[in-house]
Amino acid sequence: MAGMRGDAGLVWARACELALQQKIEEATAMCTEMEEKSQRLGVRVTQAAAAVSRAVVGLCRSPAGQAFLETLRSLGATWGEASLLLTDASSNNLPDPGDSPWGAAVKAAKASKFEVSRSCSFMSAAVQSRARIPSHLGSSVCQPERTEVEFPTYLIFAIMMSLRYRRTFIDVDEAPPVKLFRSSSVPAALRVEDGDAEMKKELASVYQRMAQWRPELPSSHPGSDQTWNSSVLAEVEVSGKVADEMPVLVISPGPGGDQQAIILEAEALNPGSYGHPEVCRKPCVFFQVGQCESGDRCGYCHFHHKRPIMPDRRQRSTLRKLNQAELLHTFLPILWSEAGRTGIASEATHVVHILADALDTFGMPRAAKLAGSDAEYLKSLLSRMSFGSLMAMLLHNLKPSAFVDTARTEFEAMRRIVQLNA
Repeated sequence: MAGMRGDAGLVWARACELALQQKIEEATAMCTEMEEKSQRLGVRVTQAAAAVSRAVVGLCRSPAGQAFLETLRSLGATWGEASLLLTDASSNNLPDPGDSPWGAAVKAAKASKFEVSRSCSFMSAAVQSRARIPSHLGSSVCQPERTEVEFPTYLIFAIMMSLRYRRTFIDVDEAPPVKLFRSSSVPAALRVEDGDAEMKKELASVYQRMAQWRPELPSSHPGSDQTWNSSVLAEVEVSGKVADEMPVLVISPGPGGDQQAIILEAEALNPGSYGHPEVCRKPCVFFQVGQCESGDRCGYCHFHHKRPIMPDRRQRSTLRKLNQAELLHTFLPILWSEAGRTGIASEATHVVHILADALDTFGMPRAAKLAGSDAEYLKSLLSRMSFGSLMAMLLHNLKPSAFVDTARTEFEAMRRIVQLNA
């Protein structure tokens, strides 16, 4: 049906165009064909279009109608004005216009009254709906007030319209997006230069004096005849940063059995990487992305690490329930075993002895509390951890005390020794 309506519009416009060109027979044939087709298909809009086309053809056929159209052409009138003139002329509503420019058009409309009535009968029979059209024509013809007249000629306006098919979407040509390229290389790590050479000299003199006092200090294990070949004293801040290139104190037997102090410089590593992978600190997250501003002074490890072994909720709960003695009794055997397995037993002896002396002070814990399933589950985690991770977890869970500070200091010294012996 939509296609039929489109064909009706095209035939209607073509028939009216032929009628205005005085090709009456050809226009009449087109109207007849359209009427037959619309009656066969039952399309009422198409019937109306054919009837209006035939009315215009009939108007153009008569001399009076031709004179009327020629007069409107000379005045430049629209089809709307022409339809209103025809309507008022057929109902004798037009007053005498006199000698105004529109007078000839009014007279021609009255002269073609018969053709107008016949045309309106065609349209009234075909068009079922009514359109309300304003009847204002201008002061040159008459000056009526703005009223509205019912007239079945709303289709006549389409005669002067051009049919055109248009798209229903609006396309906007946008500029193509610009791809932002990131740098293929990461910025170089910033190195904080330590220009205070006097501080280094003072630290070296402090370690020399400590080496002289070391033989006078009482041994932690009087019964042990083991000679301490090396030890390191280093102070570590809570933030993890330590002094750069701190001298290392090594105590070794000299001629005649006397001990002598030798000041050695640590290797060109950042302090957090000493003793990797057994006793180093946890990995530096900034170095992994290439942006560690601390450089050689960083207190965290700059080497590659495997995924750390972390306790779950049950194991953390077990750790919180253990007291000082129970923690030491649980960790010490595993620390000894891990030190022997990794070949750092000699370096770890002193720090482990400090923890063992503390356990002797606290006394042995109750065995029943350490034999449950929770304790065994905790030991299964500890047996898979490195020596450095075990020490860090133990010192973190112990309450602050003098022996904890001593153990932490000795552990930092042990890390330096392991690095030198590597």
